[in-house]
Amino acid sequence: MRTNESTSGTVRASIVLMICTTLSRLLGFVRVGVVAAVFGASGKADVLNAVFNIPNNLRKLMAEGALSSAFIPVLTQTHQQDPSGRVSRRLMSTILGFQIIVLVPLIAAGIAGARTIVPVLLDFPDPGKMALSISLFRWFLPYTFLVSISAVLMGTLNSHHRFFIPAVTPLLFSLSVIGCILLAGNRLDVYAMALGVLIGGMMQILFQIPSILRRGYSLIPNLHFHDPPFREVLRLWGPIVASSSLLVIDQQVAILFASGLEDGSTSALTNAIVFWQLPFGIFSASINTAFFPRFAQDALDRTKTALRSSVEQGLLALGFFLLPASLAMGILSHDIISAALQRGAFLSSHTEMTAQVLRAYLPGMFFVGSFNLLQRVSYSKGESVKPFILVFLVVALDILLSFILKETSLRVAGLALAHSLSFFTGSILLFLLTARELEGFPSPQFTRELGKMVAALIPFGIVLWGVRVFLGDRWREGSSFSYFLLVGLLIIGSAVLILLMYRLFRVDLSKRIPLRRNR
Repeated sequence: MRTNESTSGTVRASIVLMICTTLSRLLGFVRVGVVAAVFGASGKADVLNAVFNIPNNLRKLMAEGALSSAFIPVLTQTHQQDPSGRVSRRLMSTILGFQIIVLVPLIAAGIAGARTIVPVLLDFPDPGKMALSISLFRWFLPYTFLVSISAVLMGTLNSHHRFFIPAVTPLLFSLSVIGCILLAGNRLDVYAMALGVLIGGMMQILFQIPSILRRGYSLIPNLHFHDPPFREVLRLWGPIVASSSLLVIDQQVAILFASGLEDGSTSALTNAIVFWQLPFGIFSASINTAFFPRFAQDALDRTKTALRSSVEQGLLALGFFLLPASLAMGILSHDIISAALQRGAFLSSHTEMTAQVLRAYLPGMFFVGSFNLLQRVSYSKGESVKPFILVFLVVALDILLSFILKETSLRVAGLALAHSLSFFTGSILLFLLTARELEGFPSPQFTRELGKMVAALIPFGIVLWGVRVFLGDRWREGSSFSYFLLVGLLIIGSAVLILLMYRLFRVDLSKRIPLRRNR
């Protein structure tokens, strides 16, 4: 009998993660604002945003993306099989040893071959931009190693249902980058951000060490690569890293295409992603992180009814938050971007370009979140071929549409629209496949609750559109304290409004996630 402790515990974990992730994302927002104010949204800023994207993508293969998706289910299983924790501790140390063996030579080769690698990944027509890109690439690349080690510590704590410390850790990264730019920007120029990235990566590791040691783990790596749990991680990680590699290639192709367009296109793309990631990271990442161990447990127990219920609760939780967030951000995009970034070297033309890209990204937000969550359901069951095939189809469609749409009047916004259309297609396909595998999915209650959420968005959107018309072109004047406060109040008001609409349409969080289920 599964009591309400499991479900309520997952809900509490989701709420804790959302609060911590909100703080992290807001501070990350400040970091982006500092970079935009100091370096603008073209020229050096284009280079900074494009080059940092490269190690940021690599971490998805060796850090909290692919490796964690394979590592957490196996580590969770070892907790059950060996309550003493000896097998779990040995597995974590082996993962650390594996990362050192793989990443150190890879990073050294990347630094040595930067002049060959960077021109393949970026297409800046300005030779000065390309030279700066090569130099910054060498500085940013070691961050991949630091964030990968940090991700192993995060995954280990998450497997023990300890979410607070891992969720707070990213704050240190943003604080480091902000501090280095403000304190050393005049002397080091763009290299101040590189210094902040490296210091931030080290701080993320150091902050988690006490919690790891208290649980009896050791940070001394080992090379027990023949241990069955590690071999199981590799078995799962291989196909997952193949899928993640496709997504990394997809994102890097988008940056490549953007770097070949008008000046400022790369910054518009990456800045729009930052705004998009604010609600997506707070809600989707938190929900996925909290539900993934639960999916793994349900799959391990081989209870399809429990797994179906968990999947439905996860999808409804995504819709509850992401649907109104994407609609509100789309309507108020110019105001939000102007209030947050339009100061110093960041001009109204930069706001306009970023808003166009953001609006093209937002229709796909819920579908990207759903795709990620349903992928984790497959990974929790030890499946890898199906997610890989679907990712391949999504990436192929995205690249094809991007190649076509970037040559239209949409230009860089076409890259964002291609992303939205591709993940819409992929999430629908994955949803249908999940429905074939889980008996009774989707349930009538799931369909009814999702329908009520969508219905509540109609009056919500009408009211926000009226506010947008009333504000007119105020966003062109740029940020000020009063305007920043006004936009902040609009965001709070939007949250209150959607909660009222949900109440009116009887969309209740406690009803969506029952506190008692039978196994």
